[in-house]
Amino acid sequence: MEISDSELVDRVRAGDRKAFRYVYDRNRERVYRVALGMLRNPEDAMDAVQEVFCRVHNRMADFKGESALSTWLVRVTVNHCIDKKRRQKSWDNRFVADPDVEGVSDASPERLLSEAQMGAAVQDALAELGDDHRTAIQLREIGGLSYDEIAAVMGCPKGTVMSRLHHARKKLQLLLIPFLEEAGPKSLLDRAGDGVRRRV
Repeated sequence: MEISDSELVDRVRAGDRKAFRYVYDRNRERVYRVALGMLRNPEDAMDAVQEVFCRVHNRMADFKGESALSTWLVRVTVNHCIDKKRRQKSWDNRFVADPDVEGVSDASPERLLSEAQMGAAVQDALAELGDDHRTAIQLREIGGLSYDEIAAVMGCPKGTVMSRLHHARKKLQLLLIPFLEEAGPKSLLDRAGDGVRRRV
């Protein structure tokens, strides 16, 4: 039987280390993926995961139960990454390979180059989006959040989230057309979608 958010929070507030470990284990992957999408660097993302959960442990009293605990954790992660990027001022735009893509190490040099070029092209395109549009698509494509969850994280209506995602995808596809035209005959929209899902 899965423990409810309210029971978990009560246990953590009471100093139950096992309960906090449960919260960590259940949410760390999502927190990492959101942090990776925003910071674009695996080491920075891992640091962010540790920092976020330290902050959450110390601020569990701030959780009011108005959303799912996982949604609140993502909101804390987004705010932390925004603060981190502001402190850094200029953040790393290096290509980050998707850890879920198998067989990359066995790929040909040509494929590796193509993957790197696609990653760089998508990162450049993402940089052209407004903050709200970029955050929405990162939460959707990397964090795997639902429209309702993104709305809760961003503090806006579900319809606004859907509109931001629509416009973000449309702009990304337009920005990626020059690269995609050189990449081969596959549908431009399909390639753009693949690139965002793999590299965003």
